[in-house]
Amino acid sequence: TAEDLETNEPSVIPAEQLRTALAAVRPGQEIVVAYEPVWAIGSGQAASPEQAEAVCAVLREVIREALGDDAAETTRVLYGGSVVSENVASFLREPNIDGALVGGASLKIEEFARIVRFEKHVGR
Repeated sequence: TAEDLETNEPSVIPAEQLRTALAAVRPGQEIVVAYEPVWAIGSGQAASPEQAEAVCAVLREVIREALGDDAAETTRVLYGGSVVSENVASFLREPNIDGALVGGASLKIEEFARIVRFEKHVGR
């Protein structure tokens, strides 16, 4: 939440949540991890690409600790939270963000199509 963001590092709560979720995952099982800060949901305000990258990098390390190097390298980590065609490129340039979790923008066909075309273009 916005309060968590002010009192903790942005990755503290998502990392704890992921550790809990990964306890039920068997090694070799394919998973996708989606990170969406609660404060960004429906707000029209996305995290900065740097904020999102920092959290996704921590989440990838949590995957490494729980499931090993192969899982950390092959698991897709997605960022969601007010993703639109104007900002998707900035997220996909980050090394630990493998794709976008599109929310409200997916309800607008032209906007969603622009996002999808961009992701196809960069090979994500």
